[in-house]
Amino acid sequence: MKIQFGEISPDISITQCELLCCKIFERTTLRAVCHIIYRPPPNRQNGFTHASFHEEWTQYMEFMSTLPCSVIIVGDFNVHVDNPNDLNSRRFLSIVDIHGMTQHIRQSTHAKGHTLDLVITRDEETCITQPHVFDPCICNDHGHITTDHLAIRFELDISKPKPKQKQVSFRRYTDINMDDMGRDCLLYTSPSPRDLSTSRMQSSA
Repeated sequence: MKIQFGEISPDISITQCELLCCKIFERTTLRAVCHIIYRPPPNRQNGFTHASFHEEWTQYMEFMSTLPCSVIIVGDFNVHVDNPNDLNSRRFLSIVDIHGMTQHIRQSTHAKGHTLDLVITRDEETCITQPHVFDPCICNDHGHITTDHLAIRFELDISKPKPKQKQVSFRRYTDINMDDMGRDCLLYTSPSPRDLSTSRMQSSA
């Protein structure tokens, strides 16, 4: 396996969040694309808005849904997907759903009890298994907790596909009798009596 980091695509403009693109190759074949996203909460200081994010999110999901490989999107989206009464949450999940994607995290991932950190794949994707939320116990030198987010762990199965089997028939050259082979070659390359007769007739004419 080879892992390559780079830009998502020159055709996609991302301004409302930070994104790290990771591509996983099996030799020269692209097996999976994993994007790690951090979306800052919209406020007056950063100028981000829910409307602008939803517009970019729609274009982004359209692009991701067309990739010919496994798609994994993870990160802190600062969207309360656990709150069905939140209009922005419903809009966000609707965009995920209409592009054939699934959000896997059902537990709270924040100290205040909301689900902000997400794992998204295609509906039919099987490369993600056993996602669960846990406390990473990240503390500073004084033993104080330094994060208000929990961590997410899951298993990623993008194992090498089974090689294709092909049946090939061949002759064992070590079993060939070279004398017999020489006689066979002379037999098939020597002119037949009919060919000799035809040749003489043409010469007489």
